Amino acid sequence: LKSSECGATVIKEGTSNDAGERMDYKPDPGNHFCIVKGTSKNTGRGPLESVTNLDQVQGSDGLTYEASYDDADAASWTAPEGTVATGYMVDGFNPGETLNWVAIYQLPVGVTVAAVVAEDDFGAPIAYLQTK
Repeated sequence: LKSSECGATVIKEGTSNDAGERMDYKPDPGNHFCIVKGTSKNTGRGPLESVTNLDQVQGSDGLTYEASYDDADAASWTAPEGTVATGYMVDGFNPGETLNWVAIYQLPVGVTVAAVVAEDDFGAPIAYLQTK
């Protein structure tokens, strides 16, 4: 993982209203946002169509938290150029190539990300990607 930053209380223009207008996205009461950035390498024999599902994180309190659909949507809207939000489709992620990704999670205030949980296609944990 490249970085994990917790404490954000708003993601600028991270959501939209029913009219499609961009609005600031705020966490649920008692929570804050943790923004995790990483790099993945395709070590397989063929192209991939999406980044591995990284929906869950292990918090510094030892509990597991899951990104909501709105969290994933905020990540996709705020991802820097050349970066993809986890779970979204990618174009031409070929063997040997690397890809920068970003994910957003809501955790209780005071809790930070200890590890991102990589899951298989059936939702079973296959690896814990430690944060720095």
